Amino acid sequence: MNRLFISGIGRSGSTLIAKMVATKAQVKYTPEIPIYGFFYYWNNGRYNPILESQVSDYLKWYSQLYAEHPWHLDREALVAQAKTQSFDDYMNALSLAFFESNQAEIVQNTDWIIDKNPSYTLFLNYILKKNTKDKCIFIVRDPRDNAASRIKTKNRQNTRNQHVAMHALRWKRFNAEYARLIKQFPDRVLLVKYESFIEHTDEELQKMSAFLNVPFQSSSMALASYSEVHIQGLDASIQKKYSDLAKPLNRNAIGQWKEILTAEQLSLIEGICGPLMKAFGYEISKPQAKPIVLKYRILEFCYWLKEKILFYTPVKIKLSRIKSLTRKSS
Repeated sequence: MNRLFISGIGRSGSTLIAKMVATKAQVKYTPEIPIYGFFYYWNNGRYNPILESQVSDYLKWYSQLYAEHPWHLDREALVAQAKTQSFDDYMNALSLAFFESNQAEIVQNTDWIIDKNPSYTLFLNYILKKNTKDKCIFIVRDPRDNAASRIKTKNRQNTRNQHVAMHALRWKRFNAEYARLIKQFPDRVLLVKYESFIEHTDEELQKMSAFLNVPFQSSSMALASYSEVHIQGLDASIQKKYSDLAKPLNRNAIGQWKEILTAEQLSLIEGICGPLMKAFGYEISKPQAKPIVLKYRILEFCYWLKEKILFYTPVKIKLSRIKSLTRKSS
């Protein structure tokens, strides 16, 4: 059983793609909880005797921070896990104890566990170097549409700063990782462009099936499977959000930036992302690059540095931080 990382910056269609890939019997998609990366650096390759208690604390506090998160955990399935297993074996068992419907199932034939957490993108070179059988599907989306999507949808992770310079700088930071990953792991990284997936869904699903060596399932069957299985039993407020993934793919999401972005915003995004956009095959207009305000460069760097530091921070300190955040939110 191996791990499939769905990477790339958020608001790039990664949830939709992960859900459709996970409708295959051999592939399981766990909730978007960064638990693997949280414990990875200090536990990889070995089993930590106190890992179970630390994981229990993490899940307790995380569920309080994100009470609306549509996941459940079959805690009884973890009780009988052997104490001598490796970190990855334990994390795989933990992943299979999650289920998003009210139908708990014991999975015997799972080949891939999908782990979709955008923040992992910055550390995948380290993880894939250690875990030689894991793979990555790297998703990229036009930065103009990515920014437009963020402007339209202010989720709780992105309310701190909505300036397009921040969106563009982070898009550049995350997607620059693809060149490094494909150079290091050419047979274990697959690039999927959001636009191509929306316009040629079955072709892209065939590529992903071949990449994972699992049977191909058409987009119509995948959408039907998701509709029937994955949105049953959820709270009404969450069900609406996730039921959108079972609807026909929205081609109007491609090029929506033309109606949302101002000329100034467009120029700023293309000025920051232009060379990398061209490398991914996106056409740009003739941007009159505007100077990037220093504070946005500093803010973006600080966000990147914080994510880097948190990845390498000892687990006890990270758990204390989550506990503190939980108390503040209560």
